[in-house]
Amino acid sequence: MDFKGLFFSAEGRLNRLSFFLLAISVGVVFSVISIVLNLILPASAAGVVSAVLYVVNTVIGIFLAIKRFHDFDKSGYFMLAFSVIASIIIIAVSLIFLFVLNNETLGLGFATIGAIAVVLYVYLKPGTAGVNKYGNQPAALFDLGLNDNNDTNNPVISE
Repeated sequence: MDFKGLFFSAEGRLNRLSFFLLAISVGVVFSVISIVLNLILPASAAGVVSAVLYVVNTVIGIFLAIKRFHDFDKSGYFMLAFSVIASIIIIAVSLIFLFVLNNETLGLGFATIGAIAVVLYVYLKPGTAGVNKYGNQPAALFDLGLNDNNDTNNPVISE
């Protein structure tokens, strides 16, 4: 796999550390680019470019999350369903607190805790050991899957 495949493909697996470092790196790079462009471009052009960068960052994040779900032997569709269900639960909790209990702040607090729990699940859940239907276990603690090593007899570092 090449770098384009790493960021714009749903093939393969990413372990926890690789996913974390890539997600943080991509976010920082796009943020810095956006800040620099906001300083040198007129406001309207900078807004358009920032919006495009946001969309690209979101697409890359989706592909990275799909690979993360592949690491614990779940499909990319599971990631989509997981995200939709978690969003519905968070919105429902917020609305219950807002309309039933008349406490908007507490509802937003519980919604934030729910969102953090969803993110922590993706970041902290260990991947499946060995080979699964999405490929080999990443061979190193920080393995982007850029080498196409399909030898399943090599020992791997477990997470």
